[in-house]
Amino acid sequence: MTSGGASIWAIISFILFILCISSIMGNQVVSLRKMDAMQKSLDEMNQSLRELKSKQEE
Repeated sequence: MTSGGASIWAIISFILFILCISSIMGNQVVSLRKMDAMQKSLDEMNQSLRELKSKQEE
């Protein structure tokens, strides 16, 4: 293999590495958004339960 062929493979490998890292980061962002939405839902449910409890105590 010539040094030109080796450098092409190095460039292709680097591009694939960057694409993989970008994909992983994108998946992390999506997961964080889902977790944030779940946390908001839990907070809303908790608030509703508190309001219901306070109405029952009245």
